[in-house]
Amino acid sequence: MDETRFARRLLGYSVSQVRAHLRAQKARSEALLMEKQERLLALRDENLALRERLDDIERRQADIAGALMEAKAQSRRMLEQARERMKEERERARKDLEALEERIAARREALRAAARNMELLTAEFARAAAQQDRILSLPAGEQRERGA
Repeated sequence: MDETRFARRLLGYSVSQVRAHLRAQKARSEALLMEKQERLLALRDENLALRERLDDIERRQADIAGALMEAKAQSRRMLEQARERMKEERERARKDLEALEERIAARREALRAAARNMELLTAEFARAAAQQDRILSLPAGEQRERGA
């Protein structure tokens, strides 16, 4: 507290000095109170602004978390779809391969049959050529009798 000295009068302190001192004290107190109120209002405004900012950050955080979870779910769905398509494609390729193998087996069998026919025709041709050679090697009269 302030150590103010007052002039003494016959019946105590000087009333005018005491009143002046009280007015000064009151003015200082009011100024301090006003300053504290202004600071309190500023702090309240700052607190409100910070709360709004925090709410906004929390909303954005929730939005980001939601988007992340949706992205993960979408990723899982896409991965599952890709696996399913791959499985279907693999099955289609397996069936195509089986069909090709069957066609190849059928063509091999056809080629074997053609080769057998060729061997038979070659043998028949060789017999016919040999018979013709024998006929052509005979004298002319015998050739007519044998049908050459």
